[in-house]
Amino acid sequence: MFVIPTGIKNVEVSHIADENYFSVVKNLLNDYRKLVWTSIFIVDLNTSNQNFMKVHELLVSIKNAEWEGSDVKLIVSGSKTNLSIANTSLAASYLIDSMQLPYKILMTKNKETSHMKMLIIDDMVILGSHNWSPGSFGGQTQDSVLVKSKEFSAYCQLLFKHQWFKNVK
Repeated sequence: MFVIPTGIKNVEVSHIADENYFSVVKNLLNDYRKLVWTSIFIVDLNTSNQNFMKVHELLVSIKNAEWEGSDVKLIVSGSKTNLSIANTSLAASYLIDSMQLPYKILMTKNKETSHMKMLIIDDMVILGSHNWSPGSFGGQTQDSVLVKSKEFSAYCQLLFKHQWFKNVK
């Protein structure tokens, strides 16, 4: 592992326990929202699990943020090699498209995929291993952190923009 010096000061980092991930994200989406940029590897609307509605609720919260004037962008990466993940992501893209959210899906041959799980909400960033899937909201062990920092958010926005603009819908 190596450290990239960023010069970021005044940062607050907190762990998000599995059982709190959904409520933390939902509350942030409902309470803050000038900017909501999300890059998630898997968005899974699998209805065979009781937690599937949580995924839908987060997408609706993002749509509500857009309706209220937030700058909203959503990247779903999916997989080029795992058919199950690709189908899951494609199904999610149909819902996201029907919601008319600005999104990109990164699983076709000419696009670079990403395993990133990052949510930028104003001056806060959630990074970790949580996909937006029923298992991530219960039954699996995941790790994510909430970073509160204007400077770190700006840095992550640059990373997100790079991913957004190098891939086309």
